[in-house]
Amino acid sequence: MNIQLVLLSGLGFLIFTGLCLFVLFKVNKSNLSEKSKKAMMFAIVLIITAFCIFIFDTYTADHIARNTVTKS
Repeated sequence: MNIQLVLLSGLGFLIFTGLCLFVLFKVNKSNLSEKSKKAMMFAIVLIITAFCIFIFDTYTADHIARNTVTKS
C-alpha cells in the first residue's frame, strides 16, 4: 500500500469534511425553511458517510488482497 496515497487521502478527507461542515454552518445561518435545512444536513451527512465507506472499502480490499495467503 502506498503510504503517501493513504496520507493524502486522509488529508483530503479532512479537508472535504471541513468543507462540508462549513457548508452546514452556512446553511444553518441561512433563511431557508427548517425542512430545507434538515434535508441539506441529511444529504451532507449521507455524502460524508458514503465517502467514508468508499475509502474504507478501497483500503480494506487492497489490504486483504496483499495479505491473503493462497492455498496451493
